[in-house]
Amino acid sequence: MIQPVALVWGSTGQVGSYLCEFLLEKKYKVYGVARRVSIDTTQRLTNCLRNDNFTLMSGDITDAFSVSEIVQNTVGNQPMNIRTELYNQACQSQVHTSFQQPVWALRVGAEGHLNILEAVRKYAPLTRLYFAGSSEEFGSNKGENGFQNEDTAFQPISPYAVSKVAAHHLTRNYRIAYDLFCCTGITFNMDSPRRTPEFVTKKITQYIGKLKCVLDRSFVLNREFIPGKDFPKLKLGNLDSSRDWSHPQDTVQAMWMMLQSNEPKDYVISSGKTHTIREFLTLAFNEIGISDWVSYVEVDKDCLRPSDVTYLCGDSSKIRNELKWQPKIEFEQLVKDMVRYDINEQKAKEKAQIAGRVIA
Repeated sequence: MIQPVALVWGSTGQVGSYLCEFLLEKKYKVYGVARRVSIDTTQRLTNCLRNDNFTLMSGDITDAFSVSEIVQNTVGNQPMNIRTELYNQACQSQVHTSFQQPVWALRVGAEGHLNILEAVRKYAPLTRLYFAGSSEEFGSNKGENGFQNEDTAFQPISPYAVSKVAAHHLTRNYRIAYDLFCCTGITFNMDSPRRTPEFVTKKITQYIGKLKCVLDRSFVLNREFIPGKDFPKLKLGNLDSSRDWSHPQDTVQAMWMMLQSNEPKDYVISSGKTHTIREFLTLAFNEIGISDWVSYVEVDKDCLRPSDVTYLCGDSSKIRNELKWQPKIEFEQLVKDMVRYDINEQKAKEKAQIAGRVIA
């Protein structure tokens, strides 16, 4: 078997890291690209960095020269009989932050993707290209059945969403104008233990991890615990926002399947089920034996977005029927995995702190 080659932009991100692992399991030669920063962002790639088929590269998606050079030296530098794929997972991923940095959001999301499309057109026209779209492209638009699918009109209500819509249309334009095999996966919310702290789900599970350790100490000391006094409350925004959550381990398989198909098409990638932040909170707090979490949570207006999508639920029947994709990890398991991970992380941190004090 001739080894295929994949180039993954945004490889140090939550989804990018799972994608790199998935491709390595498929015996690809994988080039991961990440923007150089002053702190180490490669923790999620620990398993990949041990693999001889993985190479981590430094690049900036907003720099057309950098993009062109990387594309030329990886997927563009392969014999005709080598299958090459490019996955663009790089973006400014925070909706809230995109209101504070709208120009940066558009540069990374739209202009950055255009740099990739141009580089592929010029230097690697046989490379199959995947763009990571977002359910935020739909805004509050939904079909008659309450779902968003490939025919639902876009109505972006944040700079982040606008950048995704622009890149989505550019992908379709290059597919038609230049006959490139490029497509967009309209992914709904994806969460896992690798999620960054800025997102509400991780904010919840990290809080519970810390709370669990405090409660354990209070129990040992036989001391009454008072939320808000012995431990700060968890500040959140709209608790009634409904989202369609999937695990990246499921969605990266869908991305890969899209590039294995005979024809480039855009697909919605989703679980097809919607849950509120309240439901997430209930499942998460249940993991530490708390059934009534209201006294631990405070709604903070500073956590609310200037404009917000309150309901998202994807109809992924097209990719399920045409490509036979089927997600495996349920919402309940996703929440449990995140909570258990953050409890263990917090315990490890406290253990290390205690050890450090003893040594000192």
